Amino acid sequence: IQLPSIKSFYFLRKFEKKPDQKIGRLFLGFGDPILGGTAQNRGSDSTRKRSSGSQSTSNNGNNAGDGIANVRQISKMARLPGTAIELEAMRSALGAPMSNVVTGDTATERNLRATDLSNVKILALATHGVLAGEIEGVSEPGLIFTPPTKPDNQDDGILTASEIAGLNLSADWVILSACNTAAGDGSEGAPGLSGLARAFFYAGAKNLLASYWPVRDDVAAKITVRTIEIANDNQKLSRAEAFQAAMREIRNDTSADSDNDTWAHPNAWAPFTLIGDGAK
Repeated sequence: IQLPSIKSFYFLRKFEKKPDQKIGRLFLGFGDPILGGTAQNRGSDSTRKRSSGSQSTSNNGNNAGDGIANVRQISKMARLPGTAIELEAMRSALGAPMSNVVTGDTATERNLRATDLSNVKILALATHGVLAGEIEGVSEPGLIFTPPTKPDNQDDGILTASEIAGLNLSADWVILSACNTAAGDGSEGAPGLSGLARAFFYAGAKNLLASYWPVRDDVAAKITVRTIEIANDNQKLSRAEAFQAAMREIRNDTSADSDNDTWAHPNAWAPFTLIGDGAK
C-alpha cells in the first residue's frame, strides 16, 4: 500500500466524501478511445505512435505551449481494443448495466467531465497514460480520450492532472488501467505518485490501482477484474488483501507459460500498485 504523501493521507481522511448510496452507481468505465494508429496490445514496444519532430507547428489552431494539446499527435497514437474487453469484463463481473461502459467515439474528455461522478463507487479508466511533456502543448501527465475535431479548453483529448483534481469524486476505487499512471508530475525532482495519483485523491478518490510502467493486455484485465471480484465476493477482506490475492493468482497461473514467457515474472503482475489506505 502506498500514498503520494502524508499530506495526501490526511486530506483523504479529513475530507472524505460520503456518497449517497441510494442513487449511486456501482461501476462506470471509460476506455478504448478512437485513435488513428494501428491497434496494439498494451505492453508492446510500439504501443504509442509518436509524432515526428515536424509537428511543432500549429494544430487545428492550437500551438505548443498554449495549454491545449496537439490533437494530431494524440490521434496518431495506437488504438487499444483490449481496454474495451477489460472494461466489459469488469462490468459483467459486477452486474452493472451495459450503458455503464463508455468506449469509442463517446469516450471523450468532454463526456467524462460532463458526467456526474460524485456517486460512482468504482471508476475505471482504461486507455493510454502519458507522462508530463509527452504530448505537445501539455506539461502535465494525463489520460488519453477520443480527440475532438476542434480542441478547446474543455476537450483536447487529454485529461490532465490539474483537470482530474477538479473532478468531484467519492469513489471507493479508481482503476487506472493505463501505462505510467503512478509517475510524477513532471517537475524537477518530482517523486513518483505526485502526478495523476495525487490528483485523484484531491478529487475525492479513496483508493487507486495505478501502474509504474506499461501494463500488459493479457494480464491487466485479469488483475483488475479479479481484484474487483475478490473484494466483492469477500466483504471481510480489505482492498489491499483483495489486490494481494489477485496478484497471487496471476503469479501461480501457468496457463500462459511458454519457453519465453510466464506470468510469474514481475513484468506481468508487478506494474500495478494499490495507492490509498487499503481499508474496506
